[in-house]
Amino acid sequence: MKVFIFKIAFIILFVFSKAIAAVKTERIVPIYFNEPNKRIYILGALTDKNDHQFFSRYLKEGAKSVFLNFSGGFGGEIITPLVIKYKLPVFVGRFCFSACAIISLSAPKLYTSKNTLFLIHDSGTQPGYTQNDAKYAREYLNKVLLNAGATDLLMDTIEKEREKDKSKFKNEWAIRFDCKKAKKFFNKNEIICDSFSKEEGKNFIMQNHPYIKKIYCRNEKKKQVVETIFNPGCPNEFERIEKIKFRELEKIYLLIDEQQPGLRYNFDNGKLDLLINELKQVSTAGLDLNFNEIAKKHGFKSFKDAVKEYKKRFDYKISVADAKDYFEGVDPSIKIDYSQRNLDLLYKNLKNNKILNNRSKYFKTKTKNKAVSACIDLRKVLAKLTINPESKSPKAFVFGTMYLAQSRKGAIDGALSDNQLWRVKLKLPPCDYIVFDVNDENNLSVEYVQEYLKRKDFFESRKKIN
Repeated sequence: MKVFIFKIAFIILFVFSKAIAAVKTERIVPIYFNEPNKRIYILGALTDKNDHQFFSRYLKEGAKSVFLNFSGGFGGEIITPLVIKYKLPVFVGRFCFSACAIISLSAPKLYTSKNTLFLIHDSGTQPGYTQNDAKYAREYLNKVLLNAGATDLLMDTIEKEREKDKSKFKNEWAIRFDCKKAKKFFNKNEIICDSFSKEEGKNFIMQNHPYIKKIYCRNEKKKQVVETIFNPGCPNEFERIEKIKFRELEKIYLLIDEQQPGLRYNFDNGKLDLLINELKQVSTAGLDLNFNEIAKKHGFKSFKDAVKEYKKRFDYKISVADAKDYFEGVDPSIKIDYSQRNLDLLYKNLKNNKILNNRSKYFKTKTKNKAVSACIDLRKVLAKLTINPESKSPKAFVFGTMYLAQSRKGAIDGALSDNQLWRVKLKLPPCDYIVFDVNDENNLSVEYVQEYLKRKDFFESRKKIN
């Protein structure tokens, strides 16, 4: 009897752990484009080797400046030449390490603050690293720095640090310096200190870049006001106000710095974001959707025009009919069929989806430990299949894949992470991340779906309480 109970407990724990993996916090994509202000933001480490691709895309969309505040990562060697080529002014926050330092200090104009901290170092040791790799990394860093206008003082300082380094590849050194020192280390570009820490610095930025505007915000509950220039809008829990109102309130409210720790900002990516978010809200509320009317409200000629722009911007082939299917709601009073039969229908639709099969070789690749997930509204899709088992919904969804993982769990986690990344990059609203196939087998069991929804509802209830 004890053995039987142990087995049941183990099965429940296994299924529940899979559900937890599916609803865990999304990876935050570090590169954003603020369309109204034509700004590219990099505010997080570039941990994905494909992140830099979106920098090029945003340049085509008319980006005029770059705002940086991150600790390094991949893509600096791709982004730096583009910043130089397009003569983009760069604005830096509190810290700028590694790739961030290379990008910013290579810019023709760099705006920063007196106490901003920069950090430069050789690339870290990677698996299979050799002495030749280390030599190449040192030569590459030297070349990039000299191209950016590095002075003899900087290059001598680096060589001294390398000589003192006792590590095998002499790549565990790092030098840190502030804006004042940066002006001594680089003489090719124009470096303006105190750009954000003093009012005259902010005014200087706006005089030279008329597309950059201050945004004025207040938090009525906390009696706080803040003006932002580095960030794309007001912090969370703050509302935007007119300049004249701000001047009145700053005399009686607490004026805080826009880069104060703890503040969080939402990124306004333009009219496509606004349209997508409203469609999601109306759909979730169970209201009828007038796609053309909502599209016109956000500056498009029609919904077809909006889909056309979306396809062009994101290189994502989707028909108007499939886009409508994505947002169309269903009667919330429908009793959803969560049977294995309905889940098998969902699996079939996901597996045979034309977008997945045109863009991925997942089902044609025979490898060990692979998985694929889909970003969908699980309850809505199952409701549609309950009403009509012949439905092909979801006709459009964002997917994530993982091949050749070290374990089954690694494949699942990798597929979910990839799915989250692409959902954010394609500017789609939050969704349910469902791992529907693992090693060419249907992963949509009744237990998996039930535990996933149970976990999701738990997190949603916690959000409401907090």
